[in-house]
Amino acid sequence: QRLQAAEDRARRAEAELAAVQEREAAAERERDAVRRQLDDNERLIAGLTRQLDAVNAQREAGERRCRALENALQAAQAQSGAGAQAEDGVDEGVDHQGTVAQLLARIVDLETTLLQATHFAPTQDPPSAA
Repeated sequence: QRLQAAEDRARRAEAELAAVQEREAAAERERDAVRRQLDDNERLIAGLTRQLDAVNAQREAGERRCRALENALQAAQAQSGAGAQAEDGVDEGVDHQGTVAQLLARIVDLETTLLQATHFAPTQDPPSAA
C-alpha cells in the first residue's frame, strides 16, 4: 500500500512536471514571437524615421525656395513700382505685372507642394496661372 501511494505521488509529480515543462515551452514560444514583433517594429520605426527625415528635408528646401521667390517678388514689385514711375510707356508696366503674376502663381504652386510634402494637406489641383 505504501508502494502504491509512492507510485501515485510519482505519477502526479511527473504529470505536474510535464505540465510545467509545457507552460515553459509555451512561454518561450511567446517570448520568441514578441521578440520577432519587436524587431519588426524597430525596423518599421527606423524606416519611418528615415522617410520623415527626407520629407522634412524636402519641406525645408521648399521653404527656402519659397522665401527666395518671395524676396524676388518683393524686389520685382519694388522695381516695377520704381520703373513704372520713371517710364512713360505702358508696355513695360504690363510686362512687369505679368512677371509679378507669374511669380505669385509659382509661389502658390510651391506652397501647395510644400503642404502636400508634409502629408497634412489633401492633394489638390494647383490653381491655374492668371
